[in-house]
Amino acid sequence: MNEAALHRQIGFTLIEILISVLIFAVAATLLFSSLRTFIITGETITTDLDLTDTIKHVHRRITLDLESLFIVQPPQYTPPLFNSEPDPYRFTGEEEAMGQGTVSNLSFASRAHIGFGHPPVEGIARISYYVKENETGSFDLYRSDRLLSSPSDSTPCADPVLCRNISGFEIIYTDHNGDEYNNWDSESGTFAHTIPVTVRVRIRLNALDSPNLQSGLQSGHQSDRQSVFETAVRLNTGRAPIE
Repeated sequence: MNEAALHRQIGFTLIEILISVLIFAVAATLLFSSLRTFIITGETITTDLDLTDTIKHVHRRITLDLESLFIVQPPQYTPPLFNSEPDPYRFTGEEEAMGQGTVSNLSFASRAHIGFGHPPVEGIARISYYVKENETGSFDLYRSDRLLSSPSDSTPCADPVLCRNISGFEIIYTDHNGDEYNNWDSESGTFAHTIPVTVRVRIRLNALDSPNLQSGLQSGHQSDRQSVFETAVRLNTGRAPIE
């Protein structure tokens, strides 16, 4: 075999080189696509877990506030007259129209005031949970915490946002008969001036925005393409019905 024939046997043709480059390009594209999907999925899971932790914190905060509920018992408490000042320790929950549906808000007196300063100020505070619609059409959940001993003309700090971009905030109240209500007013004869036995809090999130979210919290379940996270708090105190 002469030298020219040997070179033809050990070399590569242009077609072979092009096919090799094409195979490498396809393999590199598939590898890059898989890596990109893995990175995006990891970021999504991390975001969902962060949001799940936030919701857990919200539930813990609401539970602590409600377990530290403060009310006044008879004879110190008397049902309000027509022109009476509202009871500063009243328990009220309402529904209001917002966005495409309704949302709940809740207000009550509690010993679970978050004090600041040195030393932190303690006392009974009026705590409120409420939502506001944001620029995206979702809701932000706020917590208000005002010491009842503070001067009424003092300027409060801005209420902190506990959770952003939720799609719903619902509170259900259960009385001693097991009947459920979407609102409550301890000043009203309708509720015999009592407070609920149990308070259930539901936070809703759009499932399409967080496809992995419902797997991060045992109390979460999907309903109407939403992830619903619920906690129930049995109140430690109560008041006998006043006719």
